[in-house]
Amino acid sequence: MLLDLRVSCEGQQHATAFAPNGEIAALIRHVPAEFLRRFAIYLLDLDVLFDGAAPRRALAQVHDGSASPRETDLVMRIALPSKWGGYGIGGARLNHRIEMGARAQSQTSQSYYVADMCWPEKKLVVEYDSDLHLTSSGIAHDAAKRRALEAAGYKVITVTRLQLDSLLEMDRIARAIARHLGIRLRPQAADFKQRQSALFSARA
Repeated sequence: MLLDLRVSCEGQQHATAFAPNGEIAALIRHVPAEFLRRFAIYLLDLDVLFDGAAPRRALAQVHDGSASPRETDLVMRIALPSKWGGYGIGGARLNHRIEMGARAQSQTSQSYYVADMCWPEKKLVVEYDSDLHLTSSGIAHDAAKRRALEAAGYKVITVTRLQLDSLLEMDRIARAIARHLGIRLRPQAADFKQRQSALFSARA
């Protein structure tokens, strides 16, 4: 079971999810670069509590840039190693700014869009659509954003709240991401489903 540890930096609250052995799973909220620097130093000081490799393994799982707890849930389920119940698909940039070229601007008046998860080199975007997007204006904005990103050459995969909380749907989405990235999902441990269920129950 994952535990939450809240850390305060520069007047803001930042939550961090820890695995049972003290390794960090992911940052819950967006954190500034200065916080990450200080946090890295803090992790290295944890050698007195955990074995020396644990802080380094933990730091490898820190993801900077998440804009909401549910976005962090998405990142954790896609990116964490299978030993923690994730699919081990790394390399995404969070809340990545994508400039709209001339072709894409024919679809929108926006000069750029911010993608929740983006693999720029592979032209892949994964967007989390919360219930807040279900208004008429939200739906119109999301449709315009999708058309513009597709016109810019990006493959767009949308994840709804119901999909994010569904083991079956997230498996389908993870496989779609892996296919587009041209990677194979790593073999899963025998108890992967139990680990995955534990991860899904540890919402940000």
